[in-house]
Amino acid sequence: MPKNVNYYQNKKINEQLKKNRANADIDTIELEIRELLIFNGFSNSEIAAVLFTVMRNILLYDRNRKFLEGITIDPNQLNTEVVTEIQKLLIKEYLNGLNETGAAT
Repeated sequence: MPKNVNYYQNKKINEQLKKNRANADIDTIELEIRELLIFNGFSNSEIAAVLFTVMRNILLYDRNRKFLEGITIDPNQLNTEVVTEIQKLLIKEYLNGLNETGAAT
């Protein structure tokens, strides 16, 4: 949170973030992204580049940067191979979580 946010504002922001997260539907988000890319006429290679860039940029957020450093991955060396390997591991982790909860994959 920005340092110029008071306690009340911070509390309201956190409540809204929790509400947003609780209402997040991964399928709806995926559909919106997919439709946006298709509607704008992106080619498969352009879509791959966009998705790679999004993942790479998310991995560079402070909390993820610290995670990467903790597992001895230099965040400044996130090339396509490293990002896609991390993505594979995260997808497997996500799917395992769905399987454990009995949710459909």
